[in-house]
Amino acid sequence: GHAEGLEEGERRGLERGLREGEQRGERRALRSALVAVLEARFGAVPEWAQERIDAGSVEQLDCWVRRAAAAESVEVVFEAT
Repeated sequence: GHAEGLEEGERRGLERGLREGEQRGERRALRSALVAVLEARFGAVPEWAQERIDAGSVEQLDCWVRRAAAAESVEVVFEAT
């Protein structure tokens, strides 16, 4: 009935909200990690790189963090594969 439908809708909404919150938290953590690695290896992060970091998806950020650990330069971290 109506009550069950509302309950199901609330449950789905809560689950979606939790997933979105987790993704935002993961993005924030990856952005922080990437900036920390880049600063430790290369000094100040250029504005163009910060803009890419701010716009990056979880998948991109994860890839860039891994590249930053071994890259010869900031530019190499963000090169297309």
